[in-house]
Amino acid sequence: MGSVGYTGPKPPVGDTAHHYHFQVFALDVETLGLDPGANRDAVLKAMEGHVLGKGQIIGTFERKMAEK
Repeated sequence: MGSVGYTGPKPPVGDTAHHYHFQVFALDVETLGLDPGANRDAVLKAMEGHVLGKGQIIGTFERKMAEK
């Protein structure tokens, strides 16, 4: 989306439901030592050897009408 941080789902109005995959990881370190805005590949590489547990949830969301 061109910015740092979570922006939330916003599929086009009228599209069928989009699927959103959320992954969470329990790590054995307080920080990965990465700069803000690090990409997914850099985060996954930095996490290698530090994952204690992980989980995933998949949600769906659709917008049936335009926001006012």
